[in-house]
Amino acid sequence: MVSQLAALEQPLEQLQSAVGDENLRQLRQIFQTYRKAINQATEQAVADPSSAMQHAYRASLSYLQFSQKSRLIAIEAGDKAAQRNEARDAFIQKHAVQNAVVGGVLVLVILVVWVILILRITNRLFTLTSALNALSRGEVTPPELPAVYAITQQRVSLMGDLARAVLSFYEANLARRKAQYDLGERIKEITCLYDVMNLTEDVNRDTQEILETVVQRLPAAMRYPASAAGWIEYKGRRYGSGASGESLSISFGGTPEQPDLVGVTYLSRLPPDAGEPFLAEERSLFEALAKRIANVLSRKQAASALAQVNRALRTARECGQVLIHAEHEDHLMQEICRLAVQTGGYRMAWVGIAQDDADRSVRPVASAGFELLYLESAQISWADVERGRGPTGTAIRERRTVAAQNFLTDPTLAPWRAAAVERGYGSAIAMPLFGEAGHCLGAISLYAVEPDAFSAAEVQLLDELANDLSFGIRTLRTRAAFNASLAELRKLSLVVEQSPNSIVVTNLEPRIEYVNDAFTRNTGYTREEVMGQNPRLLKSGKTPLATYQDMWQTLLAGKTWTGEFFNLTHDGQDQIEAAIIVPLIQSDGQVTHYVAIKEDITVKRQQEEQLRKLAMAVEQSPESIVVTNLEAKLEYVNNAFVRNTGYSREEALGQNPRVLQSGNTPKATYLDMWATLTEGKVWRGELFNQRKDGSHYVEFATIAPIRQPDGHITHYLAIKEDITDKKRMTDELERHRLHLEELVAERTEALDSALQEQSALFEAASVGIVLLRDRTVVRCNRTLDEMLGYAVGEQVGQTTRIWYPDDTTYAAVGQSVYERVNRGDIDLAERELVRKDGSRLWARMSGRVIDLNDLSKGMMGIVEDITEERAALVEIQKARAAAEAANRSKSDFLANMSHEIRTPMNAIIGMSHLALKTNLDNKQRNYIEKVHRSGENLLGIINDILDFSKIEAGKLSMERITFQLEDVLDHLANLVGMKAEDKGLELLFNAAPDMPYALVGDPLRLGQILVNLGNNAAKFTDHGEIVVGVEPVAQTQDQIELHFWVKDTGIGMTPEQTKLLFQSFSQADASTTRKYGGTGLGLAISKSLVEQMQGRIWVESEFGKGSTFHFHAQFGVQKNGSVRRMFTASELQGVRVLVVDDNATAREILSAMGRSFGLAVDVAQSGAEALRKTRIAFSKEVPYQLVLMDWKMPDMDGIETVRQLEQAHSTHAPAVIMVTAHGRDEALNSAEEQGVKVLTVLTKPASPSTLLEAIGDALHKGTVVETRASQKADNHGQAMAQLKGARVLLVEDNDMNQELALELFEQVAMEVVVANNGQEALDVLGRDADFDGVVMDCQMPVMDGYTATRTIKANPALQHLPVIAMTANAMAGDREKVLEAGMCDHIAKPLNVGEMYATLAKWVKPAVARQQAQNATDSIAKEPYSTRAEGLFDNKSLPGIDTRFGLATALDKAPLYRRLLLKFRDSQGEFANLFARARVDSDATAAQRCAHTLRGTAATVGAKGVQEAAQALEQACKHEAPGEQIDELLNAVLRQLEPVLQGLRTLEGEEAVALQQPALAVDGEKLALLRAHLLELLDRGDAGAIDLCELNVDLLRAAYPAHWKKISDSVNNFDFEAALALIQQIS
Repeated sequence: MVSQLAALEQPLEQLQSAVGDENLRQLRQIFQTYRKAINQATEQAVADPSSAMQHAYRASLSYLQFSQKSRLIAIEAGDKAAQRNEARDAFIQKHAVQNAVVGGVLVLVILVVWVILILRITNRLFTLTSALNALSRGEVTPPELPAVYAITQQRVSLMGDLARAVLSFYEANLARRKAQYDLGERIKEITCLYDVMNLTEDVNRDTQEILETVVQRLPAAMRYPASAAGWIEYKGRRYGSGASGESLSISFGGTPEQPDLVGVTYLSRLPPDAGEPFLAEERSLFEALAKRIANVLSRKQAASALAQVNRALRTARECGQVLIHAEHEDHLMQEICRLAVQTGGYRMAWVGIAQDDADRSVRPVASAGFELLYLESAQISWADVERGRGPTGTAIRERRTVAAQNFLTDPTLAPWRAAAVERGYGSAIAMPLFGEAGHCLGAISLYAVEPDAFSAAEVQLLDELANDLSFGIRTLRTRAAFNASLAELRKLSLVVEQSPNSIVVTNLEPRIEYVNDAFTRNTGYTREEVMGQNPRLLKSGKTPLATYQDMWQTLLAGKTWTGEFFNLTHDGQDQIEAAIIVPLIQSDGQVTHYVAIKEDITVKRQQEEQLRKLAMAVEQSPESIVVTNLEAKLEYVNNAFVRNTGYSREEALGQNPRVLQSGNTPKATYLDMWATLTEGKVWRGELFNQRKDGSHYVEFATIAPIRQPDGHITHYLAIKEDITDKKRMTDELERHRLHLEELVAERTEALDSALQEQSALFEAASVGIVLLRDRTVVRCNRTLDEMLGYAVGEQVGQTTRIWYPDDTTYAAVGQSVYERVNRGDIDLAERELVRKDGSRLWARMSGRVIDLNDLSKGMMGIVEDITEERAALVEIQKARAAAEAANRSKSDFLANMSHEIRTPMNAIIGMSHLALKTNLDNKQRNYIEKVHRSGENLLGIINDILDFSKIEAGKLSMERITFQLEDVLDHLANLVGMKAEDKGLELLFNAAPDMPYALVGDPLRLGQILVNLGNNAAKFTDHGEIVVGVEPVAQTQDQIELHFWVKDTGIGMTPEQTKLLFQSFSQADASTTRKYGGTGLGLAISKSLVEQMQGRIWVESEFGKGSTFHFHAQFGVQKNGSVRRMFTASELQGVRVLVVDDNATAREILSAMGRSFGLAVDVAQSGAEALRKTRIAFSKEVPYQLVLMDWKMPDMDGIETVRQLEQAHSTHAPAVIMVTAHGRDEALNSAEEQGVKVLTVLTKPASPSTLLEAIGDALHKGTVVETRASQKADNHGQAMAQLKGARVLLVEDNDMNQELALELFEQVAMEVVVANNGQEALDVLGRDADFDGVVMDCQMPVMDGYTATRTIKANPALQHLPVIAMTANAMAGDREKVLEAGMCDHIAKPLNVGEMYATLAKWVKPAVARQQAQNATDSIAKEPYSTRAEGLFDNKSLPGIDTRFGLATALDKAPLYRRLLLKFRDSQGEFANLFARARVDSDATAAQRCAHTLRGTAATVGAKGVQEAAQALEQACKHEAPGEQIDELLNAVLRQLEPVLQGLRTLEGEEAVALQQPALAVDGEKLALLRAHLLELLDRGDAGAIDLCELNVDLLRAAYPAHWKKISDSVNNFDFEAALALIQQIS
């Protein structure tokens, strides 16, 4: 139609001569307006129907104006023709007399001709006038039209022009009719689209009703509605007519094979002049309809999928509890089926086990739901036969989840269709169950009533349920197998070879069983003197305690330990030894002996230390440092020079510094420099130099002469700073200034243009705009008039009183508005206004004065109708309140669950930590270590859950502490390395050489991100490698941005799959989830953590080739962070190294690290190539001094290559570092078995520091001055030493936590007073405020920790006392709540012992007097008389108590265990009465708390039967069970408790124990010291007297046999005065 309008415009140009220039200009202007309105209406017909209607209305007005103008022009043309005729008649009459004589003869002829001419002209004018009148009346084709066409052929220009004008009017009339027809069609289309949009907005309509109604509405939008029939095809079903004919269809979903379509069909033949069956506008309409239908169906499908996911989530949550408590495999499977039906709402659920019989049948072992003998008749197989192609058989056979979404249509379900339909099954899904080594055990199958019941999200959750069930089955089977058999132990004798280094073999006690000759030479001891002795006889006391702790922790884990000892020789000389201690592991995995290989490095370390300090300052300088001789030849350059210039040291040394000249430095600069240096002075200035690659840079140089002691100048020292960036910034600022001036000029021009557009925007604005003066409307736009119901311009001149309901409101608003706007502020408020008809509306109004200096100019106001918004806001506020209430409930639940879980976790981790510090046999230590690790793993899971909760709540906080990046990478290697090693993968670290490792940030969260990405890489990679890289991106003086990446060679992902990442509970696709497991939560948490580190995370992946996860993060840089080096890189300058590895990435990383140390590195990709390169190097007399040899290589492994290398060069073989991604011990053992001696092993992933350590060891250049482990151990030891003698008040209501805290505090010689709740703590402080700190639990009866702390801080005398929270609360905001209450810090349960001591040491400062007193008695307490448990309970039978378990809990301390037993007897002897009183207590939780106390104390002493019965009673009280059930459970508790109490009543007193033990000789000197200290403590009422008596119980009992019982009772009952009097009475 647009092209037709352009064609209609062309004839207008032909009318110029007939209508004149002015008329033609007006016609053009009107036609242009008409065409513009038609174009706008057509363009916006689909996008904005309301706007299109407005443009169509404007087009109609323009068309009418054009028609009227054309008619006026035609009439005007006729009038002009008549005037010309009258003028001609007058001319003839005027000259008739004059010509009468001359033309008399011709008069008659002329008159006749004239009459004929007049008749013809009149006839033609009549024809034209008749045609114009007919066209004006609306006739389409007037009968005069042929005559008009004939007139246009006449040569008389006037008549022809008039006829052509009539024809133009005719053609314009046709165009108008065509436009009116097209406009009507567009209105039909817009109306149809509007109706469909309204219809689909109704959320209560179902899909079928919506589609049927849309089909009925479609024909009315077509050109020929009578013969049109609409239809929709959706999921194989057709809505509407299925007849054939001319059709138009648009897809809105489905599949290529079965698309979803919306369309229309003409049932009869179209008119001949119809043209194309369907217009482009109609096709656009159907495209818009398709998008709308697809959007609506998508929303409905999403709602249905959400309901399905909720069903699966409920099932998974309940099944998780069953998995935790399951004891038997059959019971587990039956419970899972039951919960799937009861909780999940599935019709039927069953578990089938795959049989290996001839038919490969599937045997049902558990089922639940509406089954009706379905499984007995199903005869399901997992073979590839007809009855094996259903979901269950296919899932087992193909080891994947199979969903059958419709029993009626799925052909694979034909054998079971009738039975399934009879029982109401609509769809089914089967998930395989896997045993050990990926063996498929069978499948769990679920049946739903409705078809298409299983969405992708629900399938993913059900996959996780199946994986959990598989894990549960495997765990139960493994547990049974483990309990059925234990590996037998046997001991093998190992022979120690002679070595130039000291070699010591010890047993596990440890006692020395063998030393070599080197040991006797180095230490001065003979074999006879050391055999059977403990190696500690060599201790000097200078080796940090953390070194021994790390050594034993490593050895007990079965790993090789490397470190240093500061020992003493026989003659008392200090000796530094580098030691490698290896546990000898038998074939059954048991450790029988330890072998220590030690090298005396005393002299070497002293020399290296001096050299290291000197070189470190120069090499680590960020500025270029150059030393030249007097001939201006370079003799030394540092690393910064190499980086800044691009010249290597080899290229630079011996050169003249002029090699750097660019020619841009003024000659006068050099003259001034040499003149200054010649005078022996320091010169400073700028040099414009050139790098090796030709790039220019600017340096600020300081050059000073170097003088010898005699004053003679021998060299020049230049220190140069690269100031190129500073220069560049200055130039850049100038360019920005010029650019800013250009922008100002452009902006000025733009403002001029904007002023012209402002008026148009005023009228076109979608909000009301008004100009007011003295509250009178001066001008307003159409929108405001329509909003308030006034005609356009009707409000002008009226006051704004018409907007308000009454005078009071009008006055109040005026005062409020003008107070603000007259100050220059913007008035912004929401007010209720009144329309002209009296109805009300809510409007958002903003106003501002035009000119603050001239208020008479008035103010501009903007009025926006927000009536609907206000209504929606009310609903949103209601929904928000409900959501906030739900969120608070969830947060409270998580906080309570966290506290409930972390409280027992505190005892598990803390007690196992203490137990590991006691003497245990191997089996016991193995069990306790597994308990400790499992507790820490469970704590990690709990922390992940809390992290996700914090992220949801927006309260995840990031720490900002100093840390070493190496520690984070070591932690990553420990966690991910084992998984990589199990799958045969290589884990590699690729760190940039210039990486700063001393950072400030949150190491825990950084490690969490890296471990998550590393675990994902290990999970999805079956072969190849995993590379973890890090490099700096941008760095300032105190801030750095790091780029981390984790690259794998795994399965990779498609671009579609990568879009699903970084979303909660999402993974790449369902198949990945089924095969590899996981919830997809880790990447979402990682994304949140990275964003909090001011970074971003992304992934690059190629399907089948692997993935690379990248993230950037911001960190601080430690100002005093030291770089750990053993020796300077200059010591390695020129050392030739050969890197041998079949993995290209590993070769590249190791070689790059070596080159960064200054090594000359060559590489080889196989053993054969390494041997060849070695021979060539020897032949050219440039042999390799070091070989980095990979162990596991194809064809020829590293050990065989080393063997051949040693044979070929037996006397000058290079040093070898064996590099392996497997275990160090495994590599050493393999080398030993093949007769190859390997002294240094480097495990992958290697960091720059570990590689440097290995090089130093191999080249005998020493080891690291101080490792990270020793640094952390030193800090730990310092914290423990700082707490010695401190007196603290422990406020804790839980007995177990009291005992644990007491034991940990006593280990560092702290004095502890215990209070059971906040009120008791206040009472204690009221009597005795002499404490160095308070350790406060938060949740306690009577008075909680928050209230107690506020009360303490409100007391001026106690404000200085530090209060430290120790609580299991770890939810978001708990730390802030602690600080708000006045506590100074927070210790989380379960306890991390090192962090606990560090936190306490930070705040608790022991009084000087107490610390000195403690130091004075250390010698007494260091070696107490025996408090061990040997023999004390061997012959004692305590019914219902596992004394072995109880002793282990008490750290094998018999007095402590005896005290716990007696405390249990005394506190729980009246349990029945205590529980009865608790049940009627006003506190609803009193009974639950009473049972909880019994459960905890029974577990502590080993009364397991009582513990289990009390736990059942506690749960019943917690869930408010009926009274009869509680009575029954109470009787069960009492049945278990009574024999325990009866046995404890017969427990022998301490006198009997003393009689059973042999009499001890009393050391008079030690007794005197002990007595003096004890009297001092008793005299001042110090509770430390209790601990001192416990530590020295045997000595005191032997010294005071007749009085000890009274003394002990008095001390334990805090009757210090009576105890003091008793001791003083004894002479």
